[in-house]
Amino acid sequence: MKTIINKTLNWIKENKKKTILGVGLTALLTTTALKDNVHFESVQINNPQENHYVWGIIPTTTITGKDGKGKIRAFGLIYGTSKLENDSELKGDAKGYGLIFGRGRVGNNSNITGDAKGYGLIGGGGDVGNNSNITGDVKGYGLISGVGDVGNNSNITGDAKGYGLIFGVGEVGNNSNITGDAKGYGLSFGVGKVGNNSNITGDLISKGLFSYNSITGFKLFSSSVIGLKNYVVKQEKK
Repeated sequence: MKTIINKTLNWIKENKKKTILGVGLTALLTTTALKDNVHFESVQINNPQENHYVWGIIPTTTITGKDGKGKIRAFGLIYGTSKLENDSELKGDAKGYGLIFGRGRVGNNSNITGDAKGYGLIGGGGDVGNNSNITGDVKGYGLISGVGDVGNNSNITGDAKGYGLIFGVGEVGNNSNITGDAKGYGLSFGVGKVGNNSNITGDLISKGLFSYNSITGFKLFSSSVIGLKNYVVKQEKK
């Protein structure tokens, strides 16, 4: 028995990173399994009333219905997506995590009271479709790219932000309203954009070697407009 224990301890010492990662993932999976509904690969849920976690290689959690509640999470070894389907409603967050890509998505003609966020080592995206409403943040985080995107004819009470080492985009579409900030941060390129005939109350910020925002246009390093109040972006007529 003593020999077995010593061999086990020696293996742990020699494989610290694997051990820490394995223990961490096991603890996280066990914790979610004890507290919430856990699924593997992809699942579609109509009107959830509690938290749901999905694990897999390329898992997708799809939420439908007009009375959804709870936190929705998808964890993927490659690509994880949490998605609120078209013509649906959710009181909770939709978040996707992936070792490569992660996406939190809200469809068209939908409403979400919570955040739509994506986290990935390569790229992360949070996006809201057209004719939708979100009371929360739309954010994307990635080592390469991060995009927070809100579609046309939509309303957001929160921030649209993108963070990436290469480029970051925070964008709101045409004929939309945002009470919050539109921000894009990237070492190379940052975009903070609000579309034509859209109203923003908040900050419009873009930072990068090259930057762009809807008011100041293209700039070097950063272009920011702070403290906007009911500012309507108008496209210049050619």
